[in-house]
Amino acid sequence: LNFVLGNRCRAACRSILPMVFAPYPVDESLFAIGAAYSLLRHVQQDTADSLPCLAIMGCLTWAYTCYYVIPGFLRGGRVIFSYLGKERAAQPHFSWKCYYCLCASESATTVVCAAMFYDAGWLSFWGAVALATFGNLAGYGKYLIQMWYDHDYVATSIFLYVLMYVTLAACQRDPMYYILMVYPFKVLLKVPHYGNMKGRKILFDEASIILHSCDHIIHGSITCCVGIYHFLGLEAVVIAHCFVVPLGYFISDGTTKVQQRLADQPLSK
Repeated sequence: LNFVLGNRCRAACRSILPMVFAPYPVDESLFAIGAAYSLLRHVQQDTADSLPCLAIMGCLTWAYTCYYVIPGFLRGGRVIFSYLGKERAAQPHFSWKCYYCLCASESATTVVCAAMFYDAGWLSFWGAVALATFGNLAGYGKYLIQMWYDHDYVATSIFLYVLMYVTLAACQRDPMYYILMVYPFKVLLKVPHYGNMKGRKILFDEASIILHSCDHIIHGSITCCVGIYHFLGLEAVVIAHCFVVPLGYFISDGTTKVQQRLADQPLSK
């Protein structure tokens, strides 16, 4: 009985770990509420800035952040730090070239977010530099640990990114920062097997790592579009999304199929 229950528990944990965003329809409901609130701010800002509206939006933000985002980051962080308890590999699981590609390709998101915090007056110049630097160092450190200890995929950075953009949305009292950040990722998750990055063994061979770096570049283009919204307005980001979101979906569909085939072949460094 203990053996059966143990296997069921482990299977349940495995099914939970790949979950990066909140399950349907949590985000989708928040998109609708956030869009309605943003529209209300344009039509009747006094009503939108009233205490009841702010309280409702604040409670939703805290509930979403504390139930999904922060626990997801902490869960991933615990897994990464647990890898340090393993024996260090004699040879790295992937090359320094691959490490550079993984780190460089995902660097845009925190830089764009920090620039918006600075432009909006929420952070000083050096505060923005610190946010961008330490936000990226968290991802760089994760890949460094995985390079030497365990290269099974673990989601951590995406939770940190969502936390940063949700915080920016709360500071700006504009849910569009959160919507424009998250909804394109939800579209990408419609690609078959896209969310199963651990199953696709995306850090197990050079080709898969390069393809995953392309994922990072797509993610960066999504978050840069939030910067377009901040600096140029809604009309500009709508035009950008007409290209970025479909392009990201179609490229991800192709790279996912390639990675799926690579995962079924003998591994090569």
